[in-house]
Amino acid sequence: RSFNALRMIELFSSLSDDEITSIVCNDRLVGFGPGEMVVKKGEVGGSMFVIMEGSCSVLIADPSEEAAMMEVAQLKSGTIFGEISALTDAPRTASIKAIGHVLLQEISQRQIEAVFLNNQTAMAEFAKVMAAREAGLKNITVEEKKTFEMGLVERMTQTFSKLMNS
Repeated sequence: RSFNALRMIELFSSLSDDEITSIVCNDRLVGFGPGEMVVKKGEVGGSMFVIMEGSCSVLIADPSEEAAMMEVAQLKSGTIFGEISALTDAPRTASIKAIGHVLLQEISQRQIEAVFLNNQTAMAEFAKVMAAREAGLKNITVEEKKTFEMGLVERMTQTFSKLMNS
C-alpha cells in the first residue's frame, strides 16, 4: 500500500520500483492520534515523512503571543515533510501536529542515503521539488531558486558524506 502511494509522488518519480520497495521494506509506518506532535521545531531530525492517511497541521511560534503556536498550513495525504532536516541535518523549522488519526511512512537518513546518493537524477529532482516549495513560501526569484537548489544538493552531499565516514 505504501508502495503505490509513494509511486504517485512527484518526488519519487525518478526512483526505480526497487528503490521504492527498499524504502517501504526498511523503514516503518508510524501512526499518531489526534493532536499528537509528530515533530517539534528545533529538533534535529534524522528522517522525513510521507503522509499516507490523514492530515497534519504545520505550526510555528505565534509572533503576537509568547508561548502560543499558530497554524500556517495543513498537509494532506501524499505530502512529504521533514526533508530539509533529514537531508541537511538542519534543525526542524516547524512543529507538525496530527489533526486526526495519521499514518506516516518514515524515510530514514539511511534509506535516503542508500537510494538518493546512488541516484543523481533523484537527488537533483529532490532539490528541485524542495526549491519549488521554498519558492512558494518565500516568493524567491528564479535565480535564487537555482542557487537554493545547487546549495541544497551540496548540503545533501556533505551531510551524507559525513554519515558515510562516521
